Amino acid sequence: MRIPSIQIVDLLVDTCATKRKMLHIAGDDKPAEVVRSRFMKLNADHIHFVLKCLAENSSPIRNMKQYLLASLYMKGADDIFSTEESRQEQQREQVQQIPIGELFPFKNHPFKVLDDESMQRTVESVEQYGVLSPLIARPRPEGGYEIISGHRRQHAAQLAGLDTLPVIVRNMDDDAAVLLMVDSNLQRENILPSERAFAYKMKLEALKNQGARSDLTSGQIVQKSKLSIERVAEDAGEGYKTVRRFIRLTYLIPELLDMVDEKKIAFNPAVELSYLDESQQRDF
Repeated sequence: MRIPSIQIVDLLVDTCATKRKMLHIAGDDKPAEVVRSRFMKLNADHIHFVLKCLAENSSPIRNMKQYLLASLYMKGADDIFSTEESRQEQQREQVQQIPIGELFPFKNHPFKVLDDESMQRTVESVEQYGVLSPLIARPRPEGGYEIISGHRRQHAAQLAGLDTLPVIVRNMDDDAAVLLMVDSNLQRENILPSERAFAYKMKLEALKNQGARSDLTSGQIVQKSKLSIERVAEDAGEGYKTVRRFIRLTYLIPELLDMVDEKKIAFNPAVELSYLDESQQRDF
């Protein structure tokens, strides 16, 4: 089915003009203000991309309006079009249909994929609309593809019984892949302290590696590390000290870190506990 761009524009206008406080999108109720905020980020490139995905979609679409709303909502949160350079890069990239069995999780992926209520809603959405936003992956030397962005979508697709997934394949080095993986996942609404902690740490190490030099003095290395933390903080909308304190959580033993995620240990006491050695933490 061909959908004229003007119909999408009309749909955006109607959605943004609604007086309802909650909007039902992709099987879930979203605050109207959040939806409007994301839709305000959209441009012609986004609409063209959604139409392209629609044309290539092989799954039956039961509700075209909901399909388009969900697609546009996800693109409003997607940083794939955040710059003119990345928009041009997207135009050169092709969405491929790749068998689920050829997709593997990112090494040391810090974000948990849980079979919770949120995942069940995602599965129901995938069953009804398919996977609306392509995954991003890179080729593995041993074969198959390593997922950079889209672990929850892959798991939901598996549970929904899909055989293939839409994927954008990029050749990326380890550090560039880590940066994209972290930034795309930090857009999620609910992130556990442990996930944020390891994500910040991985991004910090990747930023350090990208500008690694062997001729720096100890003072220059310290300054470079500080600038890297400031970059992580700025990108995440956090304070410098807050990012450092989150990274401290990665020094907790798994049992204590689980208690932080479960809100059995508050954030500030957890940071203090991170300065204890392993044996002292186990005696806690």
